[in-house]
Amino acid sequence: MKKIYFLVLALCLFTDVNAQIINIPDANFKAKLLAASPNYYIAKNLSGSYFKIDVNNDGEIQLSEALEVSYLKVDAAGILSLNGIANFTNLKHLECQNNQLTSLDLINLINLEYLRCDTNYLNNLNVSGLIHLTHLLCNNNQLINIDFSGLISITHMICSNNQFTNLNLTGLANLINLSCDYNSQLTNLSVNGLSNLKYLYCSNNVELTTLNVSGLVNLQHFYFNNNSQLTSVDITGLNNLIRLECHDNRLTSLNCNGLTNLEVIICSNNELTSINLDGLVNLSDLYVNDNLLTSLNLDDLVSLDNIYCYNNQLTSLYMKNGRFQLPFLNNNPNLVFICADDSEIEDVQYILNTLNYFNCQINSTCSIGLVKMYPNPVSDILKIVTNENEKINSINIYNTFGKLILIISNPQNIKTVDVSNLSSGNYFIKINSDKGTSNTKFIKQ
Repeated sequence: MKKIYFLVLALCLFTDVNAQIINIPDANFKAKLLAASPNYYIAKNLSGSYFKIDVNNDGEIQLSEALEVSYLKVDAAGILSLNGIANFTNLKHLECQNNQLTSLDLINLINLEYLRCDTNYLNNLNVSGLIHLTHLLCNNNQLINIDFSGLISITHMICSNNQFTNLNLTGLANLINLSCDYNSQLTNLSVNGLSNLKYLYCSNNVELTTLNVSGLVNLQHFYFNNNSQLTSVDITGLNNLIRLECHDNRLTSLNCNGLTNLEVIICSNNELTSINLDGLVNLSDLYVNDNLLTSLNLDDLVSLDNIYCYNNQLTSLYMKNGRFQLPFLNNNPNLVFICADDSEIEDVQYILNTLNYFNCQINSTCSIGLVKMYPNPVSDILKIVTNENEKINSINIYNTFGKLILIISNPQNIKTVDVSNLSSGNYFIKINSDKGTSNTKFIKQ
């Protein structure tokens, strides 16, 4: 008799579990679940195949049916609530973006690995304790705070375009990719100690004043643009950094010394008065335009291809690094000296001519005033003074279009040059010596 009793009891319990109907009050959510089929890609079973959730065709979702779902995509369906989702405890992948959700509690989904809930109206999101979650995409909502505790497996997080005032990322030791752009209320961000982080995006946070990135030894890509209150960021020690973008902030200085893996720096539109580029042997692209720089040293940048330094207050530019590059120098009217490789001097001089920078001297010795000449302006005889141990190899005079006008014979013995036959105007005298090349402008009256 006891055996019969227990058999009947077990049968009743089994029947009850299988017949237990989940309450799903949101009609759009329920309709989406009932529409799932092998040909309508909404849900996958535990084997990873698209399937029909409502296998008994009763127009309801039983608990037993919910437990068969490992993947669910219910995006863009006008859903106001996901009440009932807590019963899908075998769910590993959930996409519910582009709906009208305001609150989402998923702490029962202990197997969840991937969550995409962006572009809703969420002001509450509960994902704490989801130890298997690796991807969280909650951007474009109205979130003020999220409890990230227990997310020990998280590697990718996008929480941009919310209303965070603070982000506590303590304990997210496996985080690789973090995006927190467009959080207009965020005043400080500390990601120090996230030693596995490789990609960090924190641009367009207009109230951000403090950004702590110390200890990010594996960071490779760092983007923090358009943070209009940010005046300083310490990037020392980010030795694996490859790309740095920090344009349109209010930075006054930037120290990149020794970050030898850097390939691209874009720090235009700041208030930089100094930038340290020592040791950046792999840097190929440098954007420092629209700052307040008065001097720029590119000597160590042996891989540099592109240099944009227009709209500064440069007086000197040191670009002798064995690499042929032509700088964009527009709107640096105070530029008086450039040191360049011999192979660049003619082309750089042409740029100076086109910009009407006639007071700028260029040579390859990195010594201002290597060759002196006077008077300037001159009517007839131009006097040349060099160091006693300097041997002059050639003296040529060019007009402002770069056309060779006059070649001086026996230059090694020349102390004066007769320019009386030249028409009035601006000219350049190019003197090549055993110490390098000097290119200096003079005015013929």
